[in-house]
Amino acid sequence: MTELILPGGPIRTKGAELVRARPTSVSLARQRALREQFLSDPGNAELTGVREVIERSWRRSAACLVDPEVLRTEVRESRLDAPFLQIATPIMQRLDDMAQDTGACVLLSDASGVHALRMGDSVALRWADLHAAVIGMAAAEEFAGTNSDGTALEEGGMVQVWGPEHYAEDLQGTYCTSAPIFDGLRNRVVAVLTLMVPERIALSSAPGALALPVEWAAGEIGRRVSDRLTFREQALLRAYTRESRLRGGAAVVAIDGRTTIASNRAKEMLSNSDFAVLSGIARQVDAFGEVREEIVALSDGRMLTVNVKPVTIDGQVVGAVMRLYEITAQSAIAGSAVLPAAASMALLDDFIGASAVVRRLKAAAVAAMTQSVAVCLTGQRGAGRTHLARLMAATQDVAVIECGPADSGNAWERAAAMDAALAVGQTVVAKNFDQISLDVLEHTRDALRAAADRGMLIVTAYEMDAGFFTDAIGTVPIELRLPPLRSRRDDIPLLVAYFLRSSDAGARQVCSGRLLTALANAEWPGNVAQLREVVTTAALRNTTGTVCVSDLNEAHQASLARGRLSRLEAAEVEQIRQALAEAGGNRAKAADLLEIGRSTLYRKMENYSRRGYELS
Repeated sequence: MTELILPGGPIRTKGAELVRARPTSVSLARQRALREQFLSDPGNAELTGVREVIERSWRRSAACLVDPEVLRTEVRESRLDAPFLQIATPIMQRLDDMAQDTGACVLLSDASGVHALRMGDSVALRWADLHAAVIGMAAAEEFAGTNSDGTALEEGGMVQVWGPEHYAEDLQGTYCTSAPIFDGLRNRVVAVLTLMVPERIALSSAPGALALPVEWAAGEIGRRVSDRLTFREQALLRAYTRESRLRGGAAVVAIDGRTTIASNRAKEMLSNSDFAVLSGIARQVDAFGEVREEIVALSDGRMLTVNVKPVTIDGQVVGAVMRLYEITAQSAIAGSAVLPAAASMALLDDFIGASAVVRRLKAAAVAAMTQSVAVCLTGQRGAGRTHLARLMAATQDVAVIECGPADSGNAWERAAAMDAALAVGQTVVAKNFDQISLDVLEHTRDALRAAADRGMLIVTAYEMDAGFFTDAIGTVPIELRLPPLRSRRDDIPLLVAYFLRSSDAGARQVCSGRLLTALANAEWPGNVAQLREVVTTAALRNTTGTVCVSDLNEAHQASLARGRLSRLEAAEVEQIRQALAEAGGNRAKAADLLEIGRSTLYRKMENYSRRGYELS
């Protein structure tokens, strides 16, 4: 398995640091004087008039003890491979043609700043030799001080360094523009492209005019490098990028059996052996072919909930993209000596299910109940979040408060309700907390923080955003993620029997084998709540004691008859749900997140809604 650990989410570079105006002899003299002041007394020099990017670079150069009078010119070997140079060479030649008769030199450096390739006419190359712009020279700031190549690497974006802005004396006569080149799969800078021009060209040209061709050439090289990826790698990268964009700083991993792409958060959580376990799950994804959740034990004893989605090409599964959630109440799950007491586990008996994922969820919930901390129950609508919250707070009085959008009048009422609940020692269950309006939050913030501080706050949400919770309640709660019903189909017979016992039909009823099979194979976009509605409605219509398919109403029969989604459709429905949640229900923003046209999204939503799938 080739492990490619990314430094974070999708590629984001800082803005270009360009010279603002065409230099003049006066402005250059002023820069020379400021440089001399800095070199003579770095700690006290007044640098008004020096660009911020140059000041930062000068200070880094001084910290690295770079000698401004003697430029280190030791030759090093470039790390750029032959295939990369084959891609870059023709584009560099086009850039060199654009700069023809200007005396310019075009340079390509690797990610450590070592010059690997240069172009220019004979006069330009002799001039470059005088300024140490030779193959193998290390242009990193730690060796050469402030220069466009090294500073672009440090700043992560396009940089121009003009004449006296250079730290080293030997580079004073050069005027350089550098742009980083990105490898899309690894999401990192792999090279830097530089255009170095003599002073006469800089004095007669707008800085932006020199920057545009360099920016184009660097971008073109990066695009062609990405085009080298196989279809599998491209599909994997798209899935990873989409998931990372939707989930910000979440732990995300994409695996196809040969290549692993992971976020920084995932790298922090996982060891090499943990990646091997995830790779095994990815190899099995073709067998189940739908979105599902797994519980994974890490090598250090921690537990993760892993949301697994297939990555497909033309309907064929080629890998998986996974979102990881750490189960913080791990001692109960990991089988340590501190196990939940039977009496405590009995409190959750009415959360029906015997599947492995539900057993682990209950154990984690019991462990969370023993801690005086806030808890966040996440998952899809209808999965049982509020039901579990009530059971977890069953040892105390409970105040269930809806936190969805409301007007300011309701905001005052909700704040008063929370204050009253806390005053009498009630646990506050805040439903749909991720939908709370700013007005409601402002009126309830103090009450919420007081509840969280006393371990008397349980909230429900679709996803947990640590930054949002820190701002709202002053802490990050323990997250317990409830699986969708399609990920715990083994529990459907138990749930059906429970709903029949609890129905208002009166006489004891049972479910026919044919109906039970149909229920077990249905998609259930509305999760347990939808199953309850179907079963209880059929029970009320039944007169024989054995509830059959014929007892379902027309709408419910049509819902079961449509069957389960294909693998590709299941993945698409989940992506649309997550994008809509991320966009707060705004369809236009959701279309942008999914990188599809608005009309395409509207058409897909209408199609799935017509087939009975709830997307919002």
